[in-house]
Amino acid sequence: MASCSSVHAAPSLLVSAPPSRRRTSTAVCLQGVRRGRVASCRVRCSAGAGQGGVKVPAKLAELWSAAKSAPPLAVLAGVAAAVAIYKVGSSLLAPRHPPPRRLEAQTAPPPPVPEPVQVGEITEEELRQYDGSDPEKPLLMAIKGQIYDVSESRMFYGPGAAYALFAGKDASRALAKMSFESQDLNGDISGLTPMELGALNDWEYKFATKYAKVGTIRRAAPVEVVYGNISPEMREEVSEPVVEPELEPEPEPEPHDDDAP
Repeated sequence: MASCSSVHAAPSLLVSAPPSRRRTSTAVCLQGVRRGRVASCRVRCSAGAGQGGVKVPAKLAELWSAAKSAPPLAVLAGVAAAVAIYKVGSSLLAPRHPPPRRLEAQTAPPPPVPEPVQVGEITEEELRQYDGSDPEKPLLMAIKGQIYDVSESRMFYGPGAAYALFAGKDASRALAKMSFESQDLNGDISGLTPMELGALNDWEYKFATKYAKVGTIRRAAPVEVVYGNISPEMREEVSEPVVEPELEPEPEPEPHDDDAP
């Protein structure tokens, strides 16, 4: 059992028992003046090791006493520092999660762009089959009669793209006017303003430096070569002007005697 004893001593400060005795002591000093003499009183409560007392490590007791004597701000700062150290240490020592695997694209990769194929001189009707509707054929487009392979820019000129109307056509007039009207989707550049012609030249330079030229557009034959398959003799006959015979003037009627006055 715990025992408490009261000891009267001289007027001096008392200290607790050394930590080697493995017991906790609390000293309470009461100072007072009694009959002109200074008296001190110490009440000691101790719990023996074999008497069922609670053992408290000496180091913990020292820390607790130091914490009690420290100012509150210092205690709060120490607690915050301990929490911060714990957070940092736990984050460094925690096992790293493997990086998330990139999701593979579900769609098939686009087919490789084939090498440009020369189509030579073709008509505008033949050019329309290269508008991108057939994936096996190249994507062609013409400016000022020059045909370019724009297969590498299907995102711009392919089916459903922003400039899909220009594919398979000579879009000179539409590009010069920046028009999407059907009546402008042709190669007629007559009547364009100087500004529109300048814009068309810029488009032509861009296409010539970026895309491969694969052919030209065959225009309608002019009038003078329509008779190319006719023999030279017949061509001369046709080309000779038709001379109408000169009509002789009719003689004036002679007056009759009956008509004389």
